[in-house]
Amino acid sequence: MILSLIKVIKKWIPPFTLMSRRGIAEEKIAKSDPIYRNRLVNMLVNRILKHGKKSLAYQIIYRPLISDSAHFHSRL
Repeated sequence: MILSLIKVIKKWIPPFTLMSRRGIAEEKIAKSDPIYRNRLVNMLVNRILKHGKKSLAYQIIYRPLISDSAHFHSRL
């Protein structure tokens, strides 16, 4: 008797009202990196994080940038 009553009630109530709703996540603004003060560099570092080691990710990014800038300045 009770089970049949629950089935009838569930047919009348849409399924999305039976579950709690989660709040909307706030949009976060990316911080700038310490050397170039650029948000894109920091976003790239966050994408290539290796097991949470941010210093290693910064080394991976900065090494080619520094060598390219040294090569560029030597041509001038």
